[in-house]
Amino acid sequence: YIMKSYIYIIGESNDPPLKVGFSDNPDQRLKSLQTGYPKQLNVLYKKEIDKHITKDMEKLIHKSISYKRTKGEWFNIELDECISLIEFNFITYEDKLLEGLKDLYL
Repeated sequence: YIMKSYIYIIGESNDPPLKVGFSDNPDQRLKSLQTGYPKQLNVLYKKEIDKHITKDMEKLIHKSISYKRTKGEWFNIELDECISLIEFNFITYEDKLLEGLKDLYL
């Protein structure tokens, strides 16, 4: 049984600032963020992931965009660039997993 979680990007639009985070329910997370935010927020991107890798992916992704951090999990980054970095981190992570498995069997 695989438990699901999501990586999400929330913001007003494709322009910064963008919130990059992880949640089992991004729509509920949007509601909680909206409470303290004066403008309309939207879930701009979400990707389903295996919950077991959530912490690893969160560290990798936040580290790769840390140079754009404004506060907490909010980043001064354009949506397209952010999505590209997220996808790159997933590919890199999967490649490392495959290399590790290959080493076990060779």
